[in-house]
Amino acid sequence: MQIMNMKLSDIHPYEKESRFDVVTNSIKEFGWHSPIVVDKEHVIVCGRTRFKAAQKLGLEEAPAVVAADLTPEPEACEDVVMGRGRSLDPAQ
Repeated sequence: MQIMNMKLSDIHPYEKESRFDVVTNSIKEFGWHSPIVVDKEHVIVCGRTRFKAAQKLGLEEAPAVVAADLTPEPEACEDVVMGRGRSLDPAQ
């Protein structure tokens, strides 16, 4: 890997639709199929892209699940997506 200074005019975004655009368009066209998952403090555990998409669409509400036993660690979202149970006790 090489790090160098480049002119911003020489840098361009990826031309295909981003995941954010796909999620935004999906919510707009088909509605919600997966809720945002938040912890007991309402911090997003899983669904950051859905949250941002809802904001972009000007929505004031979104379906959400309060998972009081989870924390906003990246592993928690993976556990939710993979359907794995998870202990919050690090000794287990």
